[in-house]
Amino acid sequence: RDLSPAFRALEGFETFLRKYPEDSQVPEARKRVQQIQETLGEKELYIANFYRRQGYSKAEGGRLKKAAETFPDTTAAKNATNKAGKPAAG
Repeated sequence: RDLSPAFRALEGFETFLRKYPEDSQVPEARKRVQQIQETLGEKELYIANFYRRQGYSKAEGGRLKKAAETFPDTTAAKNATNKAGKPAAG
């Protein structure tokens, strides 16, 4: 599915947090940023798993690396790091 709306929402929340760091809505905005990052990170893991099933280990590794580096404070990043250190099943 197209995650463009999630990327736009993430950008909007990050802009809000930069412009209004003292606003009362900052905690909610941070919570939303975390949720969006989790969703985007999970999508990278989904794609990495697809590549693994197809036997494209280099592409899988690229997606795992992207998840870990782009969304470092997420469960997806932790899972990507764990998977990257394991040999492919097969």
